[in-house]
Amino acid sequence: MGRWTVVAVSTTVNALAWGARSSFALYYVAMLEEFAWGRGPTALGFSLSWLGFVVFAPVAGWLSDRWGARTVVTAGGVILGTALALTGQVTSLPQYYLCFGLLGAAGIAGMLIPSTTIVTRWFVRSRGTAMGVLSTGPGSAVVFYPLNAWLIAHLGWRTALVVFGGLVAAATVLLTLLYREPPPPHRPAGGAAFTSPAPGRRAKCGRSGARSAASGSGRPSP
Repeated sequence: MGRWTVVAVSTTVNALAWGARSSFALYYVAMLEEFAWGRGPTALGFSLSWLGFVVFAPVAGWLSDRWGARTVVTAGGVILGTALALTGQVTSLPQYYLCFGLLGAAGIAGMLIPSTTIVTRWFVRSRGTAMGVLSTGPGSAVVFYPLNAWLIAHLGWRTALVVFGGLVAAATVLLTLLYREPPPPHRPAGGAAFTSPAPGRRAKCGRSGARSAASGSGRPSP
């Protein structure tokens, strides 16, 4: 699997995460019709998902450093899919805030942050091109609008959320099977990777070399 496969996987994962968030506007309308919560309290659940993302994003990055992108993105997809399915069962505002606002935010952070950082670690050259391709993920999320509209029309918003959550979880788990960590830095035959000496140490080496040369030629060292 090449590094561009990693880009393709991460772009699709980004599209799934953003699709779950952006297409929720369709479910918002359906929930307003069923519940008498009002527009403000109902919209607060969507706002909480943004605030929750701010909290969970650093955690997702830290976990990715420890466990790797595949593990964290897989967990994020399962969490987001579960959050969507549970949101389809809510009957009160606190349940809605917890399921979509907080649990959904944790899943989205677990998908977006590691899927982005693994791309940056695979590329030194062409990194700008790779990140440009990756940035099409949020825009590609519009493909989920007609899908969710069709699900709501034929299944109702509750069942549609369960089905869409299952799709997000299953697709993420399958996609992450294609992830590979970038190869380690090149090491010479001796085994230790070459590192250039620090500036201070380089200066000392230069002076030591000059003194050795001077003593060998019989001239006094500076």
